[in-house]
Amino acid sequence: MKSVGKFLKSQAILCLLALFIVFLAISRPSFVSPTNIKNVLMDASIYGVAAMAMTIAIITGAFDLSLSANFAWAQIFFCFLLNTWGDTAGGILLAFVCTLLSTMAIGAINGLVIVKGDIPAFIATMGMSYMIKGGCLVFTGGDMIATSNTFIAELGKGTFLSQSYLTYIFILVAVVCHLFMKYTQAGRNFYATGGNIVSAKLSGIKVNAYRFATFVILGLAAGLAGCMYVCEIRAGSVLYGTDLSLTCIAATVVGGTSLSGGRGGVHRTVIGILLLYVMYKGLGFLGLGGYMNTMVKGIVLLLVVSFDAFVTQSGTKKPDAAAHILISHTQLHLMEEFKMTRKEIAQKLLQEGEGILRLTPTWVPRSFCRPGRRIKLHPDDYYALGLSRGGIDERWFASTTHAENGPGTPDDEGLSYVVSADDSEKMLLREMVSELGADVIGEFLWNKYHRWPAYSKFFDNLGPLPHHIHQRDEHAALTGQAGKPEMYFFPAQVNNYRGERAETYFGLNPGTTKEELKQSLMNFTKGDNKILELSRAYKQEVDTGYDVPAGVLHAPGTLCTYEPQFASDVFAMYQSVLWGDHCTPEELLWKDTPQDKLGDFDYLVDVVDWEKNVDPEFHKHRFMAPKPVRPMEEMQKEGYIEEWICYKCKLACAKRLTVLPGQTVTIRDGAPYGMIMLQGHGTMGKWDIETPTQIRFGQLTHDEYFVTADAAKKGVVITNTSKSDPIVMLKHFGENPDLVIEDED
Repeated sequence: MKSVGKFLKSQAILCLLALFIVFLAISRPSFVSPTNIKNVLMDASIYGVAAMAMTIAIITGAFDLSLSANFAWAQIFFCFLLNTWGDTAGGILLAFVCTLLSTMAIGAINGLVIVKGDIPAFIATMGMSYMIKGGCLVFTGGDMIATSNTFIAELGKGTFLSQSYLTYIFILVAVVCHLFMKYTQAGRNFYATGGNIVSAKLSGIKVNAYRFATFVILGLAAGLAGCMYVCEIRAGSVLYGTDLSLTCIAATVVGGTSLSGGRGGVHRTVIGILLLYVMYKGLGFLGLGGYMNTMVKGIVLLLVVSFDAFVTQSGTKKPDAAAHILISHTQLHLMEEFKMTRKEIAQKLLQEGEGILRLTPTWVPRSFCRPGRRIKLHPDDYYALGLSRGGIDERWFASTTHAENGPGTPDDEGLSYVVSADDSEKMLLREMVSELGADVIGEFLWNKYHRWPAYSKFFDNLGPLPHHIHQRDEHAALTGQAGKPEMYFFPAQVNNYRGERAETYFGLNPGTTKEELKQSLMNFTKGDNKILELSRAYKQEVDTGYDVPAGVLHAPGTLCTYEPQFASDVFAMYQSVLWGDHCTPEELLWKDTPQDKLGDFDYLVDVVDWEKNVDPEFHKHRFMAPKPVRPMEEMQKEGYIEEWICYKCKLACAKRLTVLPGQTVTIRDGAPYGMIMLQGHGTMGKWDIETPTQIRFGQLTHDEYFVTADAAKKGVVITNTSKSDPIVMLKHFGENPDLVIEDED
């Protein structure tokens, strides 16, 4: 019993995490699916490589708070070199080697400053962290750098025995580090240096050489991890991996390596990093992703570091200052840097625009679509993220919703950024809403949702989309998501070309039976399942639209579509073969289906809102032509025209605003909104607004803004500086008290 008690005391955090995993496997069986296991291992592998080096450092009695920044530099520099040299195998190899050399050089500088300058690691590496971040911002202008290198893309998505190549790199690194530390004299010298530096010196060990080597190893690991990350997401940014240093420290301590130095092992850190990543991913399966996940990460960091200090203090060896420094730094990192500083930036951005936030273009690829090339992206940039990610056929507006594009999707895909007038400050709109709450979206939305509950997009496809469905709340909740009602509007300004099939199939023919639909779905893998024979098509006409409730099947046609919707990206594809014999992957039929329902065709039928789908008066109930907000004559006299364009759903809606040439108007709304320019130029509040003809991927623009609740209610002053061209903009809302739904059924 004593031994059991001793184990529980020394490994309490590990035991708690293990119990959480058991709970997760029982409560969310889909979490232990082969696909999810592969994704967890792949994501853990990248941080795991860095954690191996951090373990060696902690065993040696050191740590590195610049690891996160060095990791970000590796991503950015590797992408830059790939875009410069990556046309050949030799160029790719050279880019990789140069990246590793650059991060090792940073590690060497850390080592020299600490060893020769006798400066504490905490001070030296913290200072280096800020220097690297500053350099990254200067180098990139604060933007992400993407690469379309095909070899890197294949390496990132490739698998062997159902596991990612990146996982095998992690396994190799872990094995090498374990063998080195346990079975070589150099490894034993690292332990001796961390255990008792005075005794190590007396034994003839060149402790300064080993302390220096520790930071070079950390630099090497940061470089390798950064390159691996680029393989996964094909991009680099100073925003990626900001929690790397502290997560690696947490993984090391969770695995049983003490911050006091001289004890532990890299094999334990393998367990630690896997447990942490299982926990982080598991929170998402429990519906506690996003900022709740960040908070839990912070709690874990504080617990593991504090607990290690406690256990060490109660043992035979007193902890050195490292544990207390890391506790303090963790608290500072969580409570000051991620709360106070970020909040200050959010407030600055809010004040700069007097309640109107400038947004960056947000481009989203879809692997199953062909771009229609009408959303003003430069012709060379529609595949800027690589062929493996698919062409960019969507631009998302005022979005705090992550695009669910499968493994390898960047953490910020689909998310809008707020940017300052001089482009120097940038933060996620989602983060800004989280920091400022009601100051951005108003008391009603904040108290009800604690997030911005809507977004809109242009989706722009050359060919028609498959007949698909967005699950209702009760079905979406089974995968930790929300249902998604949406609406369509087909703006004339982006539809100079109608595409291949400008008609949309909605619902099912009246009289269709559930058995007929089930049989069609069961034929999904046998060729064309002919589901469109059970549906009817409606011709798309510019400047009109449709209401599409959750649970309604629809196959959008090829007009470029403005799509206000509730904040979710849940869907499943029910059509197997499209126009032109383009096939839909079977996994999309079962997308967002609970693990225990995979293969259950009755469940897929149950997802369908049958009454709405077989409605014989679907067009009457769902078609929307623009409706003036006020009498047309009154508005024209005041210099503008404003119309409801999407108005049959209480959860999301939209307006079109036209400001006549040479006019200045004040427009008031009862709710916050995102807006996108369609035509013209002028000013809106303190901002210049303009409609770009063409946009490069990564380019900042002045055509998209978010108007906060207070600013919308106070009134936005818009001036059309053109003598001939009207300003035309689209505005999407969440719940808006100004909307009266007349024909609700």
